[in-house]
Amino acid sequence: MTDNEEQKIEWKYCPSCGSELDPRIERIRFCIKCGVDLYYIKKHKTLPSRQGANPYVQPRVYPSSPAYYEPDKGMSNQAILDTKDNSLVHYDASLGLVADDKLLDTKERRLWTGWASISIPLLGFIVMQGVLFGIIILIALIVMDLNTVINILFNPFFLVIITLVELVLILFPIWWSGRYIQNPNFKNRLTVLGFTTRGYDGKEIAKEVGIGIGFAFVGLFVVVGVSLLIQIILELFGVRVSPEAESYGTITIYDLIVLILMILMMILVVGPSEEIAFRGFMQRGLSRVLSENWGFVLTALIFAGIHLISIFLISENLGDLFILFLLLFPPYFAISLMIGGMYRWREENLIAVSITHGVYNSLTLIIAFLYMIFY
Repeated sequence: MTDNEEQKIEWKYCPSCGSELDPRIERIRFCIKCGVDLYYIKKHKTLPSRQGANPYVQPRVYPSSPAYYEPDKGMSNQAILDTKDNSLVHYDASLGLVADDKLLDTKERRLWTGWASISIPLLGFIVMQGVLFGIIILIALIVMDLNTVINILFNPFFLVIITLVELVLILFPIWWSGRYIQNPNFKNRLTVLGFTTRGYDGKEIAKEVGIGIGFAFVGLFVVVGVSLLIQIILELFGVRVSPEAESYGTITIYDLIVLILMILMMILVVGPSEEIAFRGFMQRGLSRVLSENWGFVLTALIFAGIHLISIFLISENLGDLFILFLLLFPPYFAISLMIGGMYRWREENLIAVSITHGVYNSLTLIIAFLYMIFY
């Protein structure tokens, strides 16, 4: 290998053991952790025999992956969640970073850790809430009038625009997924998260869209059915949960425009953003670290849980909080299980899943709009 070729080695991690290479060494030849000859791998595209190892490092069998990467060994909970162990290893060292032609074939390999699978989407959610809070504070500082601030916050067009903050959710999963890809451009990051049409022709894309729309209606019936069942059970115990009738003003063309804009936001922003974060990143990661079933259920629990945070703000006492939880958690959990099951059924592709999420949200808005008109 020539000097020029040697300078082209710019790996951040050893392809044999996964340990980080010292960036200060311009022409590093051997991994200081496992002793593998990096020049040999660069030239021959394969791991060398033990005879090619650094003589100053104790010989070891290649590849020397961490124990919790071995496919025939179960992972302990500590191995899954211990950031000290997992933070240093960003991919399955026995396989290396995901190449472009393998982005659609990652089902049998572990990517990010269990800890990252949970914490990265939740970090995005926390930052998203922080951005919303920051916008409210900024408006208050500019306007300096409480009534005006309230009018702005409840303005329907402001609610449409503020929905764009949902895009913050996908920033962290997209950023983190790049650590596992050989060519981490934006398109490849979305592909490894399942948000892609790669490998689909026009008919197949239309099929996925049709499946997504169809299951949005199925999800609506599931949620309505679960909600009615919970309501009936609570009323059997003497808990009245029927909402009081309210009087609404006249519906105008202004309200119709807002409805259309909100539907577009649900389909183009909210659905894809939440599905990339929770199904594409969280469920994908947990399914590989734990199992498909545990990843499926745990993601559904977390997804339902974060949608109930607001009940802590509107509940006046613990009794109200408990009733609201019983009313809202089962429907959210049911729709999340359905979408998670779709994600598994559609081979971890998010086309149909995102459509289902966005259209389902849109249907709930349409029903609320019709309720305002006729009741």
